[in-house]
Amino acid sequence: MGCDSVVTLNLLVNPTKSSSFSQTICSNQSYTWNGIAQNTAGAYRDTFPTYLGCDSIVTLNLFVNPVVTSSFSQTICSNQSYLWNGIAQSSAGAYKDTFPSFQNCDSIVTLNLIVNPTKSSSFNQTTCANQPILWNGILRNSSGAYKDTFNTFLGCDSVVTMNLTVTPLPNKATTTSVKTITASQAGATYQWLDCATRIPIAGTSGKGRSFSPTQNGSYNVIVTLNGCSDTSNCVTISGSGIENYAQEKIMVFPNPSHGQIFIQSNTLGTYVITNEIGQKVMTIELNAANKNKYHDIDLSSGVYYIHALDNPQLGYQKMVVTK
Repeated sequence: MGCDSVVTLNLLVNPTKSSSFSQTICSNQSYTWNGIAQNTAGAYRDTFPTYLGCDSIVTLNLFVNPVVTSSFSQTICSNQSYLWNGIAQSSAGAYKDTFPSFQNCDSIVTLNLIVNPTKSSSFNQTTCANQPILWNGILRNSSGAYKDTFNTFLGCDSVVTMNLTVTPLPNKATTTSVKTITASQAGATYQWLDCATRIPIAGTSGKGRSFSPTQNGSYNVIVTLNGCSDTSNCVTISGSGIENYAQEKIMVFPNPSHGQIFIQSNTLGTYVITNEIGQKVMTIELNAANKNKYHDIDLSSGVYYIHALDNPQLGYQKMVVTK
């Protein structure tokens, strides 16, 4: 036919779309976008068809907030506990708990728990019934186990136990027959005293359970058994008529002396010089050859007593030394 056919195209252009949105996660989380789990901050694109069949490009702006971690140390004693994460912990170790941060991410806090030991020890102590022991602020005079608590250098308790044994006192009673005083306690050691002066009587220290004074006066005895001592009541001996006799038997002059003494006695043998508390300071042998001679001595100023070692019935003679 040879004629034109005019066709008109009416072209319609639909727009593509683009959009974006933001998402925030924590560093221990991920966000799935375009089929991929993303956990690094950045911009991620994905394309979707619109209802008009054109691309719709969507951009994910991913923000990653950090997880905060911290730790601290706590020290307790082995008889204590520390409350953490709702649990009372008493063993050394690292314990974690999780708290929300201001960005709503986890804040992980680790407790490093240190447990110092408590200590315990004991010791044995012996005392006499008349010598109480001060322990834990209390005077103790009964046998038993007593505890006291001290702080160690680590600040924890150190419990010390004292095992106390109290030894009873010996029987301090005495009996008197004629002019002899006898301690009731057998098997002890004895020290007889002059009650007026409180001076031990020379030659009576040791096993002399009975004592026959050579002079009128008042006497008592310290009785010692198993390391404990007690003192008897004073007993008065009178009318013995021994005092002058004893002084006639042992004569010491000059008295007071400045360092030399003259001893005169009808009884020969060993004579002992003791101090005021009964300690021996010198021994002199008195025999026929020297009984009327001077004896050089070197004693400090004080009061001394002379008695015959093997003849306690002769009594003792007081001597004063001045320098």
